[in-house]
Amino acid sequence: MNILLVDDEKNIRDSLSDFLVKIGHKVVCASSASEALDIFHKDDIDIVITDIRMPDMDGLELLKKIKVIERSTVDAIVITGHGDVNNAVKALQYGAYDYFLKPIKIKELAIILERCAENRIFQKKHKELKS
Repeated sequence: MNILLVDDEKNIRDSLSDFLVKIGHKVVCASSASEALDIFHKDDIDIVITDIRMPDMDGLELLKKIKVIERSTVDAIVITGHGDVNNAVKALQYGAYDYFLKPIKIKELAIILERCAENRIFQKKHKELKS
């Protein structure tokens, strides 16, 4: 799958990107939400993985723009080092597929990515059957 990874912390971007590539995904990284939006509009993205706290625009606002305003069917996973119930609720209301606290348990992330892939297959088949 094509994954857009958004985090302003280079170490997290690099290590998570390396892991995602090792398990077979194509990864495009962005260090800010505005950069991520540019990439999202240019590339064919299946999943967005975004941090919440970033300097220019937070990940929840990015998620809202992608899922609520643009009504994209892309799956989104939110990650944060500063978890709280309000952010988790907002993320799910805006259409996040899942919500992870840092440090990320990579085995759990791999399972969620498999579920996202299955979900995308079902969405595609459903769309084909409707038309």
